[in-house]
Amino acid sequence: LNSLYALTLQKSDQSSEVVLKLSHFLDYMLYDCNVSQISLEKEIEQMQNLITLEKLRYGERLDVDFNISGPIKNLKIPPLLMLPFLENAFKHGVSQHTENSFIYIDLKVKEQNLTFRVENSSINSESDLDADYTKGIGLKNVKRRLDLIYGDNGYNLEVFKEEDSFTIVLKISLITNNE
Repeated sequence: LNSLYALTLQKSDQSSEVVLKLSHFLDYMLYDCNVSQISLEKEIEQMQNLITLEKLRYGERLDVDFNISGPIKNLKIPPLLMLPFLENAFKHGVSQHTENSFIYIDLKVKEQNLTFRVENSSINSESDLDADYTKGIGLKNVKRRLDLIYGDNGYNLEVFKEEDSFTIVLKISLITNNE
């Protein structure tokens, strides 16, 4: 909303695009996510909406690469399962850099197994920000939710902190629309 406000003050032509993306995003969160499973395609669409909004916000100083491989049609996933990882990448990786920040997203589906990897630039020090990213409430809530949905052995979540990057890798099983 702050980005939209700034664009309207500038009377930018991008304002209408931002309103439309926000509308789709809010509609998805309010109406589509009231079920236990959502189509993987819809979840990907919302991640793409978020990326578009954030690219408008950060402009040229942000490099985002989103790769999708494997069949995604007719597969389901719990709603809003992957978005928190992407939001964290923007919040903790991009917003703290003044230039040359990156987010690389890789989503692979193979034999009804999904591997979701998000890597983002990060600050070089072990700061409170880094501690917040790895130990913050957002990641704890996602882990708790994964435990509730998949149990102790139904998923794999790995977190890697390097000198200049932060990476999460989530692996889960998917169900088809027929199940």
